[in-house]
Amino acid sequence: MSKRREQLLQELIYANRAYQIAVDKMDDACFRLIGINGTDGRCLDIIDLSGGISAGELARAVDLSPAAVTTVIDRLERMGLVKRTRDPDDRRRVIVQATDEVARIAEIAYMPMGVEGVELLADLSDKELEAVLRFLRVGAELNERHAQRIRGLAAERASEPPAA
Repeated sequence: MSKRREQLLQELIYANRAYQIAVDKMDDACFRLIGINGTDGRCLDIIDLSGGISAGELARAVDLSPAAVTTVIDRLERMGLVKRTRDPDDRRRVIVQATDEVARIAEIAYMPMGVEGVELLADLSDKELEAVLRFLRVGAELNERHAQRIRGLAAERASEPPAA
């Protein structure tokens, strides 16, 4: 590996970590605006992104117990942020969807950043945007895979007898 490539990869790692921290700060600020905690916010983001999801699917997506997810959904529903509806294809199945209130909040919190982001990316070519998109997709898959690996390590560690 060339020195330049090694340097670029190191810079990419640091820039990505700084980006993740900044995203966490932005999300935290939005969650505070709404009046919810980070777990509820993460669930709300997945509900909104999915367009509608069952409680079981949400529990798997956030790696929480079904009971914990039900509690989150109850809180979000009381706040008017989500609604439960029957699945038209399977009336036994309940789908959780974001309400229009979530779109209103997103417009206040995220729309100005989106407008500015589009301006910042205006000078990137389609090929460069495709590379960024590929990086984000591959990075999301990589993080999901290794989060699962680490959860397995944590479960193994929890099942070990305490050190004497």
